[in-house]
Amino acid sequence: MYDQKLVCHSISNILALPEKGYIPPKEGSSFSAGDTHGNAIALVRYLYEAGIINISQEQYIELIKIYEIDSLIRDRSALNQKVLQRFRDILRDGFSHAHVPNGVTLRCFGDMLADRGSNDLLSLLTLLEMRLAFPELRGVILLSNHDKCLLSNYLRGALAPGKKLTMELSPCNSLTRLKWLIDNHIISYDEVEDMIQKAYLPALKLVDYVRKEDGSIDIMSHAPLTLSAIDKAMHEFLPANHHKDIYASADDVAYVLDQLNIIFSEGLMDKKSPMYQALTTPPSKTNPIYNFIWPRLTDIGPEIEVPSYNCRFRHGHDGSPGEIKIHGVTYIGYNSIFGKTTPQQWRQAENAQLTMSCIGGLSEQKMVGDEMDEAIGEVFNAEMSPTTIILETDTKASLPSDEIGTCYLSNPLSISAFDNSTEVAEQVLMTFKTLSTLSLNNYIKNRGSYTQTELGEKLWTGVASARNYVRGFFKASLVDIPQVPKALELKQHINALTVDNLKDNWPIIAQELIEAGQLTQSGEYVIVTKGIDQYFNTNVLSDHTLKSSIQNSHSFF
Repeated sequence: MYDQKLVCHSISNILALPEKGYIPPKEGSSFSAGDTHGNAIALVRYLYEAGIINISQEQYIELIKIYEIDSLIRDRSALNQKVLQRFRDILRDGFSHAHVPNGVTLRCFGDMLADRGSNDLLSLLTLLEMRLAFPELRGVILLSNHDKCLLSNYLRGALAPGKKLTMELSPCNSLTRLKWLIDNHIISYDEVEDMIQKAYLPALKLVDYVRKEDGSIDIMSHAPLTLSAIDKAMHEFLPANHHKDIYASADDVAYVLDQLNIIFSEGLMDKKSPMYQALTTPPSKTNPIYNFIWPRLTDIGPEIEVPSYNCRFRHGHDGSPGEIKIHGVTYIGYNSIFGKTTPQQWRQAENAQLTMSCIGGLSEQKMVGDEMDEAIGEVFNAEMSPTTIILETDTKASLPSDEIGTCYLSNPLSISAFDNSTEVAEQVLMTFKTLSTLSLNNYIKNRGSYTQTELGEKLWTGVASARNYVRGFFKASLVDIPQVPKALELKQHINALTVDNLKDNWPIIAQELIEAGQLTQSGEYVIVTKGIDQYFNTNVLSDHTLKSSIQNSHSFF
Protein backbone atom coordinates (compact mmCIF):
# COMPACT_ATOMS: atom_id res chain seq x y z
CA MET A 1 0.00 0.00 0.00
CA TYR A 2 1.32 3.40 -0.91
CA ASP A 3 2.24 5.43 2.15
CA GLN A 4 2.82 9.14 1.70
CA LYS A 5 3.94 11.31 4.59
CA LEU A 6 4.72 14.97 4.59
CA VAL A 7 7.94 16.06 6.20
CA CYS A 8 6.94 19.67 5.52
CA HIS A 9 5.56 20.28 8.98
CA SER A 10 5.63 22.74 11.83
CA ILE A 11 8.42 22.36 14.34
CA SER A 12 8.02 24.13 17.66
CA ASN A 13 11.74 24.74 18.06
CA ILE A 14 14.39 24.58 15.38
CA LEU A 15 16.94 23.83 18.08
CA ALA A 16 15.06 20.70 19.21
CA LEU A 17 14.75 17.40 17.40
CA PRO A 18 11.23 15.87 17.23
CA GLU A 19 9.99 14.28 20.44
CA LYS A 20 9.01 11.15 18.52
CA GLY A 21 12.70 10.43 18.04
CA TYR A 22 14.45 8.78 15.15
CA ILE A 23 12.30 6.98 12.55
CA PRO A 24 14.08 5.02 9.80
CA PRO A 25 12.90 5.43 6.20
CA LYS A 26 10.96 2.72 4.39
CA GLU A 27 12.42 0.84 1.48
CA GLY A 28 11.93 2.79 -1.74
CA SER A 29 11.26 6.10 0.01
CA SER A 30 12.08 9.22 -1.97
CA PHE A 31 12.76 12.53 -0.24
CA SER A 32 12.91 15.93 -1.92
CA ALA A 33 14.36 18.76 0.17
CA GLY A 34 14.33 22.49 -0.46
CA ASP A 35 17.37 24.71 -0.96
CA THR A 36 19.87 24.49 1.92
CA HIS A 37 21.60 27.83 1.11
CA GLY A 38 25.00 26.55 2.19
CA ASN A 39 23.63 25.72 5.65
CA ALA A 40 25.01 22.40 6.91
CA ILE A 41 22.53 22.30 9.81
CA ALA A 42 19.60 22.60 7.40
CA LEU A 43 21.10 19.62 5.53
CA VAL A 44 21.56 17.62 8.75
CA ARG A 45 18.01 18.41 9.86
CA TYR A 46 16.61 17.23 6.53
CA LEU A 47 18.68 14.04 6.83
CA TYR A 48 17.28 13.44 10.33
CA GLU A 49 13.70 13.96 9.17
CA ALA A 50 14.36 11.49 6.35
CA GLY A 51 15.80 8.93 8.77
CA ILE A 52 19.21 8.95 7.08
CA ILE A 53 21.08 10.15 10.18
CA ASN A 54 20.37 9.26 13.80
CA ILE A 55 21.79 11.73 16.30
CA SER A 56 20.84 12.68 19.83
CA GLN A 57 19.58 16.08 20.93
CA GLU A 58 22.94 16.75 22.58
CA GLN A 59 24.81 15.92 19.38
CA TYR A 60 22.44 18.12 17.35
CA ILE A 61 23.13 21.10 19.62
CA GLU A 62 26.86 20.46 19.40
CA LEU A 63 26.71 20.48 15.61
CA ILE A 64 24.80 23.77 15.72
CA LYS A 65 27.41 25.32 18.02
CA ILE A 66 30.19 24.34 15.61
CA TYR A 67 28.20 25.66 12.66
CA GLU A 68 27.61 28.91 14.53
CA ILE A 69 31.32 29.66 14.88
CA ASP A 70 31.47 31.13 11.38
CA SER A 71 27.85 32.25 11.02
CA LEU A 72 28.56 35.94 11.64
CA ILE A 73 32.06 36.18 10.18
CA ARG A 74 32.41 37.44 6.62
CA ASP A 75 34.98 36.01 4.20
CA ARG A 76 37.09 34.28 6.85
CA SER A 77 36.82 31.40 9.29
CA ALA A 78 37.47 30.65 12.95
CA LEU A 79 37.17 26.87 12.60
CA ASN A 80 40.11 24.68 13.57
CA GLN A 81 41.11 21.04 13.21
CA LYS A 82 39.76 20.07 16.62
CA VAL A 83 36.19 21.32 16.09
CA LEU A 84 36.17 20.02 12.50
CA GLN A 85 37.12 16.56 13.72
CA ARG A 86 34.40 16.71 16.37
CA PHE A 87 31.84 17.69 13.73
CA ARG A 88 32.96 14.75 11.63
CA ASP A 89 32.90 12.31 14.55
CA ILE A 90 29.28 13.22 15.36
CA LEU A 91 28.28 12.73 11.73
CA ARG A 92 29.97 9.33 11.58
CA ASP A 93 28.27 8.23 14.77
CA GLY A 94 24.89 9.48 13.53
CA PHE A 95 25.14 7.69 10.18
CA SER A 96 26.36 4.49 11.87
CA HIS A 97 23.21 4.39 14.03
CA ALA A 98 20.81 5.05 11.14
CA HIS A 99 19.02 2.19 9.40
CA VAL A 100 18.66 3.02 5.70
CA PRO A 101 17.15 0.28 3.51
CA ASN A 102 17.61 -0.18 -0.21
CA GLY A 103 16.08 2.10 -2.79
CA VAL A 104 16.09 5.33 -0.78
CA THR A 105 16.46 8.57 -2.75
CA LEU A 106 17.44 11.97 -1.39
CA ARG A 107 17.07 14.91 -3.77
CA CYS A 108 18.12 18.45 -2.90
CA PHE A 109 16.94 21.38 -5.01
CA GLY A 110 20.32 23.09 -4.96
CA ASP A 111 22.12 25.97 -3.29
CA MET A 112 24.05 23.29 -1.43
CA LEU A 113 27.30 25.28 -1.52
CA ALA A 114 28.61 28.82 -2.08
CA ASP A 115 25.70 30.59 -0.40
CA ARG A 116 24.74 32.45 2.80
CA GLY A 117 25.68 29.59 5.11
CA SER A 118 28.48 29.26 7.63
CA ASN A 119 31.15 27.24 5.83
CA ASP A 120 31.01 24.89 2.84
CA LEU A 121 33.47 22.54 4.50
CA LEU A 122 30.75 21.49 6.98
CA SER A 123 28.34 20.65 4.15
CA LEU A 124 31.06 18.74 2.26
CA LEU A 125 31.90 16.75 5.39
CA THR A 126 28.23 15.86 5.78
CA LEU A 127 27.94 14.73 2.16
CA LEU A 128 31.16 12.71 2.36
CA GLU A 129 30.29 10.88 5.58
CA MET A 130 26.81 10.11 4.21
CA ARG A 131 28.32 8.70 1.01
CA LEU A 132 30.82 6.58 2.95
CA ALA A 133 28.08 5.24 5.23
CA PHE A 134 25.51 4.59 2.49
CA PRO A 135 27.22 4.10 -0.89
CA GLU A 136 24.00 2.73 -2.45
CA LEU A 137 21.82 5.68 -1.47
CA ARG A 138 20.67 7.62 -4.56
CA GLY A 139 21.65 11.20 -3.90
CA VAL A 140 20.75 14.03 -6.27
CA ILE A 141 21.88 17.65 -5.97
CA LEU A 142 20.38 19.88 -8.64
CA LEU A 143 22.80 22.41 -10.08
CA SER A 144 21.99 25.93 -8.88
CA ASN A 145 23.30 29.44 -9.40
CA HIS A 146 25.22 29.21 -6.11
CA ASP A 147 26.57 25.71 -6.75
CA LYS A 148 27.79 26.90 -10.15
CA CYS A 149 29.91 29.54 -8.40
CA LEU A 150 31.81 26.89 -6.43
CA LEU A 151 31.91 24.54 -9.41
CA SER A 152 33.30 27.20 -11.72
CA ASN A 153 36.09 28.08 -9.29
CA TYR A 154 36.87 24.43 -8.65
CA LEU A 155 37.05 23.48 -12.34
CA ARG A 156 39.38 26.39 -13.04
CA GLY A 157 41.64 25.47 -10.11
CA ALA A 158 40.82 28.61 -8.14
CA LEU A 159 40.15 26.70 -4.90
CA ALA A 160 43.83 25.77 -4.67
CA PRO A 161 45.97 27.59 -2.08
CA GLY A 162 47.03 31.07 -3.12
CA LYS A 163 44.64 31.25 -6.06
CA LYS A 164 41.89 33.87 -6.24
CA LEU A 165 38.17 33.22 -6.33
CA THR A 166 36.02 34.71 -9.05
CA MET A 167 32.69 35.66 -7.52
CA GLU A 168 29.69 35.31 -9.83
CA LEU A 169 27.01 36.29 -7.34
CA SER A 170 26.32 37.48 -3.84
CA PRO A 171 26.00 36.33 -1.08
CA CYS A 172 28.62 33.61 -1.26
CA ASN A 173 30.06 33.61 2.27
CA SER A 174 30.20 29.86 2.79
CA LEU A 175 32.60 29.53 -0.16
CA THR A 176 34.91 32.36 0.88
CA ARG A 177 35.20 30.86 4.37
CA LEU A 178 36.06 27.47 2.88
CA LYS A 179 38.72 29.14 0.75
CA TRP A 180 40.14 30.83 3.84
CA LEU A 181 40.59 27.44 5.52
CA ILE A 182 42.42 26.13 2.43
CA ASP A 183 44.64 29.21 2.06
CA ASN A 184 45.56 29.16 5.75
CA HIS A 185 46.25 25.40 5.71
CA ILE A 186 43.61 24.52 8.30
CA ILE A 187 42.55 21.85 5.83
CA SER A 188 44.45 20.70 2.78
CA TYR A 189 43.21 21.32 -0.73
CA ASP A 190 43.64 17.60 -1.45
CA GLU A 191 41.14 16.75 1.30
CA VAL A 192 38.61 19.22 -0.05
CA GLU A 193 39.07 17.95 -3.60
CA ASP A 194 38.57 14.40 -2.35
CA MET A 195 35.24 15.40 -0.79
CA ILE A 196 34.11 17.15 -3.96
CA GLN A 197 35.11 14.22 -6.17
CA LYS A 198 33.64 11.46 -4.00
CA ALA A 199 30.52 13.00 -2.51
CA TYR A 200 29.50 16.15 -4.40
CA LEU A 201 30.13 15.75 -8.14
CA PRO A 202 28.65 12.21 -8.39
CA ALA A 203 25.33 13.55 -7.03
CA LEU A 204 25.27 16.76 -9.06
CA LYS A 205 22.79 16.86 -11.94
CA LEU A 206 21.54 19.53 -14.28
CA VAL A 207 17.94 18.33 -14.14
CA ASP A 208 15.88 15.45 -12.77
CA TYR A 209 12.42 14.01 -13.39
CA VAL A 210 9.79 11.55 -12.17
CA ARG A 211 7.67 9.49 -14.57
CA LYS A 212 4.08 8.43 -13.92
CA GLU A 213 2.22 5.47 -15.34
CA ASP A 214 -0.47 7.72 -16.81
CA GLY A 215 2.15 9.07 -19.23
CA SER A 216 2.78 12.36 -17.45
CA ILE A 217 6.06 13.62 -16.05
CA ASP A 218 7.30 15.92 -13.29
CA ILE A 219 10.49 17.76 -14.25
CA MET A 220 12.78 19.07 -11.51
CA SER A 221 15.41 21.79 -11.59
CA HIS A 222 16.75 24.44 -9.28
CA ALA A 223 15.11 27.37 -11.05
CA PRO A 224 11.60 27.27 -12.53
CA LEU A 225 12.01 25.64 -15.93
CA THR A 226 10.01 25.51 -19.18
CA LEU A 227 9.82 23.07 -22.08
CA SER A 228 11.04 25.78 -24.43
CA ALA A 229 14.16 26.21 -22.26
CA ILE A 230 14.77 22.45 -22.41
CA ASP A 231 14.32 22.53 -26.19
CA LYS A 232 16.83 25.41 -26.40
CA ALA A 233 19.38 23.48 -24.32
CA MET A 234 18.84 20.39 -26.49
CA HIS A 235 19.78 22.31 -29.62
CA GLU A 236 22.79 23.95 -27.94
CA PHE A 237 24.28 20.89 -26.26
CA LEU A 238 23.13 17.73 -28.05
CA PRO A 239 24.14 16.48 -31.50
CA ALA A 240 21.36 16.35 -34.10
CA ASN A 241 20.95 12.58 -33.84
CA HIS A 242 19.85 13.04 -30.19
CA HIS A 243 17.25 15.69 -30.93
CA LYS A 244 13.63 14.82 -30.14
CA ASP A 245 10.26 16.51 -30.36
CA ILE A 246 9.95 17.12 -26.62
CA TYR A 247 6.34 18.27 -27.03
CA ALA A 248 5.31 14.95 -28.55
CA SER A 249 5.63 12.62 -25.57
CA ALA A 250 7.00 12.24 -22.05
CA ASP A 251 9.31 9.54 -23.42
CA ASP A 252 10.95 12.05 -25.75
CA VAL A 253 11.46 14.75 -23.13
CA ALA A 254 12.79 12.16 -20.65
CA TYR A 255 15.29 11.00 -23.26
CA VAL A 256 16.49 14.55 -23.83
CA LEU A 257 16.82 15.19 -20.07
CA ASP A 258 18.89 12.01 -19.70
CA GLN A 259 21.16 13.10 -22.55
CA LEU A 260 21.58 16.57 -21.04
CA ASN A 261 22.66 15.00 -17.75
CA ILE A 262 25.17 12.82 -19.58
CA ILE A 263 26.59 15.87 -21.36
CA PHE A 264 26.68 17.65 -18.00
CA SER A 265 28.69 14.87 -16.34
CA GLU A 266 31.08 14.65 -19.28
CA GLY A 267 31.49 18.42 -19.26
CA LEU A 268 32.93 18.28 -15.76
CA MET A 269 35.97 16.53 -17.19
CA ASP A 270 36.24 17.80 -20.77
CA LYS A 271 37.65 21.34 -20.83
CA LYS A 272 36.93 21.68 -24.54
CA SER A 273 33.25 20.84 -24.26
CA PRO A 274 30.45 23.46 -24.53
CA MET A 275 29.18 22.35 -21.12
CA TYR A 276 32.54 23.03 -19.46
CA GLN A 277 32.56 26.48 -21.04
CA ALA A 278 29.04 27.12 -19.78
CA LEU A 279 29.99 26.03 -16.26
CA THR A 280 33.11 28.21 -16.12
CA THR A 281 31.80 31.42 -17.69
CA PRO A 282 29.66 34.16 -16.07
CA PRO A 283 25.93 33.45 -15.67
CA SER A 284 24.57 35.79 -18.35
CA LYS A 285 21.34 35.07 -20.21
CA THR A 286 23.40 33.91 -23.19
CA ASN A 287 24.89 31.11 -21.08
CA PRO A 288 23.24 27.82 -22.19
CA ILE A 289 22.62 26.65 -18.60
CA TYR A 290 21.19 29.98 -17.44
CA ASN A 291 17.57 28.79 -17.72
CA PHE A 292 18.23 25.89 -15.34
CA ILE A 293 19.68 27.96 -12.49
CA TRP A 294 18.67 31.64 -12.62
CA PRO A 295 15.14 32.55 -13.86
CA ARG A 296 12.38 33.57 -11.46
CA LEU A 297 8.71 32.68 -11.67
CA THR A 298 8.04 36.15 -13.04
CA ASP A 299 10.31 35.38 -16.02
CA ILE A 300 8.14 32.53 -17.24
CA GLY A 301 6.27 33.22 -20.46
CA PRO A 302 3.64 31.18 -22.31
CA GLU A 303 4.87 28.06 -24.09
CA ILE A 304 5.18 28.32 -27.85
CA GLU A 305 3.65 24.86 -28.12
CA VAL A 306 1.37 22.83 -25.87
CA PRO A 307 2.71 19.33 -25.10
CA SER A 308 0.57 16.31 -25.88
CA TYR A 309 1.09 14.97 -22.34
CA ASN A 310 0.70 16.32 -18.81
CA CYS A 311 3.83 17.99 -17.50
CA ARG A 312 4.54 19.71 -14.21
CA PHE A 313 7.65 21.45 -12.92
CA ARG A 314 9.12 21.22 -9.43
CA HIS A 315 11.74 23.77 -8.45
CA GLY A 316 13.58 25.62 -5.68
CA HIS A 317 15.17 29.08 -5.98
CA ASP A 318 12.09 31.30 -6.08
CA GLY A 319 8.60 31.77 -4.74
CA SER A 320 6.95 30.39 -1.64
CA PRO A 321 6.50 26.68 -0.93
CA GLY A 322 3.39 25.48 -2.71
CA GLU A 323 1.68 24.90 -6.02
CA ILE A 324 0.76 27.60 -8.51
CA LYS A 325 -0.25 27.75 -12.17
CA ILE A 326 1.51 30.01 -14.64
CA HIS A 327 0.07 30.17 -18.17
CA GLY A 328 -1.81 26.97 -17.37
CA VAL A 329 1.33 25.07 -16.30
CA THR A 330 1.71 23.75 -12.74
CA TYR A 331 4.79 24.78 -10.74
CA ILE A 332 5.47 23.21 -7.35
CA GLY A 333 7.89 25.24 -5.27
CA TYR A 334 10.39 23.80 -2.81
CA ASN A 335 12.19 27.07 -2.15
CA SER A 336 13.31 26.77 1.47
CA ILE A 337 14.25 29.81 3.50
CA PHE A 338 15.27 27.75 6.56
CA GLY A 339 18.90 27.71 5.46
CA LYS A 340 19.01 31.50 5.11
CA THR A 341 18.52 32.02 8.83
CA THR A 342 21.15 31.74 11.57
CA PRO A 343 21.32 30.02 14.97
CA GLN A 344 20.94 33.47 16.54
CA GLN A 345 17.52 33.75 14.89
CA TRP A 346 16.57 30.16 15.67
CA ARG A 347 16.80 30.92 19.38
CA GLN A 348 14.17 33.65 18.92
CA ALA A 349 11.85 31.59 16.73
CA GLU A 350 8.60 30.27 18.15
CA ASN A 351 7.92 27.97 15.21
CA ALA A 352 9.15 27.12 11.76
CA GLN A 353 8.49 24.69 8.94
CA LEU A 354 10.72 22.38 6.99
CA THR A 355 10.26 22.37 3.23
CA MET A 356 10.58 18.72 2.36
CA SER A 357 8.36 16.06 0.83
CA CYS A 358 8.45 12.30 1.15
CA ILE A 359 7.10 9.61 -1.12
CA GLY A 360 7.46 6.35 0.74
CA GLY A 361 7.07 2.68 0.07
CA LEU A 362 7.50 2.51 -3.72
CA SER A 363 10.07 3.57 -6.24
CA GLU A 364 9.37 6.93 -7.87
CA GLN A 365 9.49 5.21 -11.24
CA LYS A 366 6.52 3.01 -10.29
CA MET A 367 4.07 5.52 -8.85
CA VAL A 368 0.43 5.12 -9.81
CA GLY A 369 -1.06 8.33 -11.19
CA ASP A 370 -3.50 9.14 -8.37
CA GLU A 371 -0.89 8.36 -5.74
CA MET A 372 1.62 10.76 -7.23
CA ASP A 373 -1.03 13.47 -7.48
CA GLU A 374 -1.77 13.07 -3.80
CA ALA A 375 1.89 13.05 -2.82
CA ILE A 376 2.92 16.16 -4.70
CA GLY A 377 -0.34 18.08 -4.48
CA GLU A 378 -0.28 18.05 -0.69
CA VAL A 379 3.40 18.74 -0.15
CA PHE A 380 2.92 22.32 0.93
CA ASN A 381 -0.04 23.99 2.56
CA ALA A 382 1.27 26.53 5.03
CA GLU A 383 3.57 29.49 5.35
CA MET A 384 6.97 28.99 6.87
CA SER A 385 7.65 31.04 9.96
CA PRO A 386 10.02 32.66 10.72
CA THR A 387 12.11 31.53 7.80
CA THR A 388 10.11 33.23 5.04
CA ILE A 389 11.03 36.63 6.39
CA ILE A 390 14.43 36.53 4.73
CA LEU A 391 13.30 37.69 1.31
CA GLU A 392 16.47 39.12 -0.19
CA THR A 393 17.29 37.67 -3.58
CA ASP A 394 20.57 36.49 -5.01
CA THR A 395 22.39 39.02 -7.15
CA LYS A 396 24.97 38.51 -9.83
CA ALA A 397 28.32 40.12 -9.20
CA SER A 398 28.38 43.63 -10.60
CA LEU A 399 31.73 42.83 -12.18
CA PRO A 400 31.95 39.17 -13.20
CA SER A 401 35.73 39.37 -13.11
CA ASP A 402 35.74 40.63 -9.53
CA GLU A 403 38.26 38.55 -7.64
CA ILE A 404 38.72 38.03 -3.94
CA GLY A 405 41.90 36.77 -2.39
CA THR A 406 41.74 35.32 1.10
CA CYS A 407 45.22 33.97 1.66
CA TYR A 408 46.47 37.14 3.39
CA LEU A 409 43.63 37.53 5.90
CA SER A 410 44.46 36.95 9.55
CA ASN A 411 42.39 34.67 11.75
CA PRO A 412 39.93 36.90 13.65
CA LEU A 413 39.63 36.44 17.40
CA SER A 414 36.17 38.00 17.40
CA ILE A 415 33.74 39.72 15.10
CA SER A 416 34.94 43.08 16.39
CA ALA A 417 38.37 42.39 14.91
CA PHE A 418 37.27 43.96 11.63
CA ASP A 419 34.86 46.61 10.41
CA ASN A 420 31.44 44.98 10.24
CA SER A 421 29.06 47.90 10.84
CA THR A 422 27.03 47.11 7.73
CA GLU A 423 26.81 43.42 8.58
CA VAL A 424 25.76 44.21 12.16
CA ALA A 425 23.08 46.57 10.84
CA GLU A 426 21.82 43.81 8.54
CA GLN A 427 21.62 41.39 11.47
CA VAL A 428 19.81 43.94 13.67
CA LEU A 429 17.26 44.62 10.96
CA MET A 430 16.93 40.91 10.20
CA THR A 431 16.17 40.16 13.86
CA PHE A 432 13.54 42.92 13.90
CA LYS A 433 11.92 41.39 10.82
CA THR A 434 12.05 37.93 12.39
CA LEU A 435 10.37 38.95 15.63
CA SER A 436 7.81 41.17 13.91
CA THR A 437 6.85 38.41 11.49
CA LEU A 438 6.57 35.86 14.28
CA SER A 439 4.26 38.19 16.22
CA LEU A 440 2.12 38.94 13.17
CA ASN A 441 1.99 35.28 12.13
CA ASN A 442 0.74 34.24 15.56
CA TYR A 443 -1.93 36.96 15.40
CA ILE A 444 -2.98 35.93 11.89
CA LYS A 445 -3.14 32.28 12.89
CA ASN A 446 -5.27 33.01 15.96
CA ARG A 447 -7.60 35.60 14.39
CA GLY A 448 -7.83 34.42 10.78
CA SER A 449 -10.98 33.20 9.04
CA TYR A 450 -11.79 29.57 8.35
CA THR A 451 -11.32 30.07 4.62
CA GLN A 452 -7.94 31.83 4.95
CA THR A 453 -8.61 33.77 1.75
CA GLU A 454 -8.49 37.53 1.19
CA LEU A 455 -12.27 37.67 0.78
CA GLY A 456 -12.76 35.45 3.80
CA GLU A 457 -10.58 37.66 6.00
CA LYS A 458 -12.46 40.80 4.94
CA LEU A 459 -15.82 39.13 5.61
CA TRP A 460 -14.53 37.93 8.97
CA THR A 461 -13.65 41.50 9.94
CA GLY A 462 -16.96 42.82 8.59
CA VAL A 463 -19.01 40.30 10.55
CA ALA A 464 -17.19 41.18 13.79
CA SER A 465 -17.76 44.89 13.15
CA ALA A 466 -21.48 44.30 12.51
CA ARG A 467 -21.76 42.23 15.69
CA ASN A 468 -20.21 45.07 17.67
CA TYR A 469 -22.68 47.52 16.16
CA VAL A 470 -25.57 45.34 17.33
CA ARG A 471 -23.96 44.74 20.73
CA GLY A 472 -23.41 48.47 21.17
CA PHE A 473 -27.05 49.16 20.39
CA PHE A 474 -28.07 46.85 23.23
CA LYS A 475 -25.19 48.07 25.42
CA ALA A 476 -23.63 44.61 25.50
CA SER A 477 -19.91 43.96 25.78
CA LEU A 478 -18.04 44.33 22.52
CA VAL A 479 -15.90 41.68 20.83
CA ASP A 480 -12.38 42.24 19.56
CA ILE A 481 -12.49 42.92 15.82
CA PRO A 482 -9.82 40.97 13.87
CA GLN A 483 -7.60 42.92 11.49
CA VAL A 484 -5.98 40.08 9.54
CA PRO A 485 -5.95 41.92 6.15
CA LYS A 486 -4.08 44.82 7.75
CA ALA A 487 -1.72 42.40 9.52
CA LEU A 488 -0.94 40.63 6.24
CA GLU A 489 -0.20 43.93 4.52
CA LEU A 490 1.97 45.13 7.40
CA LYS A 491 3.92 41.87 7.36
CA GLN A 492 4.53 42.20 3.62
CA HIS A 493 5.91 45.72 4.07
CA ILE A 494 8.14 44.69 6.97
CA ASN A 495 9.49 41.71 5.00
CA ALA A 496 10.51 44.07 2.20
CA LEU A 497 12.72 46.20 4.45
CA THR A 498 16.44 46.33 3.73
CA VAL A 499 19.22 48.54 5.05
CA ASP A 500 19.22 50.38 1.73
CA ASN A 501 15.48 51.07 1.49
CA LEU A 502 14.78 51.64 5.18
CA LYS A 503 14.63 55.43 4.88
CA ASP A 504 12.04 55.29 2.09
CA ASN A 505 9.96 52.33 3.29
CA TRP A 506 9.81 52.83 7.04
CA PRO A 507 7.45 55.87 6.82
CA ILE A 508 4.88 53.61 5.10
CA ILE A 509 5.11 51.11 7.95
CA ALA A 510 5.06 53.89 10.54
CA GLN A 511 1.80 55.21 9.10
CA GLU A 512 0.30 51.72 9.28
CA LEU A 513 1.32 51.53 12.94
CA ILE A 514 -0.30 54.90 13.63
CA GLU A 515 -3.53 53.77 12.02
CA ALA A 516 -3.41 50.50 13.95
CA GLY A 517 -3.22 52.41 17.23
CA GLN A 518 -6.52 54.08 16.36
CA LEU A 519 -8.39 50.78 16.05
CA THR A 520 -9.84 50.92 19.54
CA GLN A 521 -12.05 47.87 18.98
CA SER A 522 -9.12 45.73 17.86
CA GLY A 523 -7.14 45.60 21.10
CA GLU A 524 -5.20 42.45 20.23
CA TYR A 525 -3.92 43.95 16.99
CA VAL A 526 -3.03 47.19 18.76
CA ILE A 527 -0.92 45.26 21.28
CA VAL A 528 0.94 43.46 18.47
CA THR A 529 1.68 46.65 16.54
CA LYS A 530 2.72 48.52 19.69
CA GLY A 531 5.27 45.80 20.37
CA ILE A 532 6.63 46.11 16.83
CA ASP A 533 6.96 49.88 17.14
CA GLN A 534 8.60 49.72 20.55
CA TYR A 535 11.12 47.11 19.43
CA PHE A 536 12.00 49.21 16.38
CA ASN A 537 12.61 52.34 18.42
CA THR A 538 14.44 50.55 21.22
CA ASN A 539 16.63 48.15 19.24
CA VAL A 540 16.76 49.04 15.55
CA LEU A 541 17.38 52.73 16.16
CA SER A 542 20.13 51.89 18.65
CA ASP A 543 22.25 50.85 15.68
CA HIS A 544 24.14 53.87 14.38
CA THR A 545 24.05 52.77 10.73
CA LEU A 546 20.30 52.24 10.75
CA LYS A 547 19.56 55.35 12.78
CA SER A 548 21.59 57.55 10.46
CA SER A 549 19.59 56.29 7.47
CA ILE A 550 16.30 57.48 9.00
CA GLN A 551 17.31 60.45 11.13
CA ASN A 552 13.76 61.76 11.31
CA SER A 553 12.28 58.57 12.80
CA HIS A 554 10.42 58.82 16.09
CA SER A 555 8.03 56.79 18.20
CA PHE A 556 4.49 56.66 16.93
CA PHE A 557 2.74 55.60 20.15
